[in-house]
Formats: sequence, structure tokens, C-alpha cells
Amino acid sequence: MRKRIFAITVYVTLALSAQVSYGETWTPLRGGVRLTDRPQINGRVLTTIPARARLKQLDKRGYWVKVEYQGKIGWVPLADVRLVTAEDKQQIFVVHTHTRNVGGTYTHIFNIRNTAKSSFSGTVTIIGYDSGETAFKESFSFAGKPIPARGTRKATVNANSDFSKLEYTSSP
Repeated sequence: MRKRIFAITVYVTLALSAQVSYGETWTPLRGGVRLTDRPQINGRVLTTIPARARLKQLDKRGYWVKVEYQGKIGWVPLADVRLVTAEDKQQIFVVHTHTRNVGGTYTHIFNIRNTAKSSFSGTVTIIGYDSGETAFKESFSFAGKPIPARGTRKATVNANSDFSKLEYTSSP
């Protein structure tokens, strides 16, 4: 009987631990979620977490998730957070719409599109190459006027040449 209880206990423990996926990213369901020093409602509050923050999972215990936020490690209730999905991640795309050549100055028009469910308030850098050389490199900050979710902003780059290759990067 004891061997059977031990075997069942080991099986249940392994099954439960297999469901915990460390390193997952979580986000609060609302702003003001409390990060506490232990997985209890009356735990000491280390900080409050704003909406859309990213939390790295370190552990999970019952209805609590141990996370790291801005260098602080603590616990948040599962009821106050959700896993970040691929759709939550920023998806920035840059599309070249047209070029005008007036007196040797090339004006390149781009659409910068945000396909994510949340607004983008970071920086987008567009780099154009002509014959392997950098023709232009421009950075556009959207900190003051974010690109709304599923929205587009136009960007204009003036350069001394056209380009044959385009690269772009985005950062929060």
C-alpha cells in the first residue's frame, strides 16, 4: 500500500512539474498589479506593475507566479496576469511606397505599420543601401506620438541617391 501511495505521489508531482514552463513571459491584465515578496495576499509589496509590462516567469506555486520585473523578484497572483502570446509582441513592418527625384535629391516615402494589438512607442531605423554602400540611415522616434495598434505612420527620407536594398529595425 505504501509503495502504491509513493508511486502515485511521484507520478502526480512529475505531472504537475511538467506543466510549469519556466522562462515564459507574462503581462498584467491591468495596471497596478502588486509584486509581493511571497505567494500570499498579505505579502510585503515590492512594487506595483503597470499594464503591458513584461514579466519573466521563474517559478509557479498554486495560484501564484514568481516573476522578475525590473530586477526585482517576487510573486503575482495568476488571476492578475496572463501569458504573452505571439500576437502581443510588437510587429513593425516598413514598406517603401514611392520615390521622387527632384534635382538629384531622392525623397523616399515609407509606411511604418504596427500589426500588434498594442501601440508602439519606440524607435524605427530605416537603412537604404545602393551598390553595397549606405545611401541613407534615418531613425524615427514614436515616443511622443505612438503608432496605434494596427495603425500606420508615414515617414519621409531625403537622400542623395536611390537604393537597391532596404533594412529596418525597431526597438521599444
